[in-house]
Amino acid sequence: MILLDTNILIHGNQASSPHYVTITERLIEFADNNEELAICPQVLYEFYVVATRSPNKNGLGISNGDALVEIDKFMGVYTFIEDPVNLFTTWFQLMKQYHSAGKAEHDGRLVAFMQAQAIDQIYTMNPGDFNRYADIITILN
Repeated sequence: MILLDTNILIHGNQASSPHYVTITERLIEFADNNEELAICPQVLYEFYVVATRSPNKNGLGISNGDALVEIDKFMGVYTFIEDPVNLFTTWFQLMKQYHSAGKAEHDGRLVAFMQAQAIDQIYTMNPGDFNRYADIITILN
């Protein structure tokens, strides 16, 4: 199983993105290899924030309704996995183990989700955001 990072949903959903073709081809490759692609609540929250933020603030500028329609589509295409009850405890232990801090630790929470759900691969456009966890997850880009 492979967890999709938010940036994959954002750029893979915009034909105008310079990353659209690369992401689409990679998603097709995963499908051809019978890989199960997963999404989680955090990825959908982050997508919603970017989607509904104005373009002059690095967002997509789409309406609330359109963003929710896109989220429904994602949930129909990819395996949606709810947050596990031990997510906070898993995250807390990771922060202690990796001495992580700051804004980048939104990604640490995704890694905690992966650990709690026994998912060991993430597909992202920003592999550097996850490098500190490369000993416990596989980063695909």
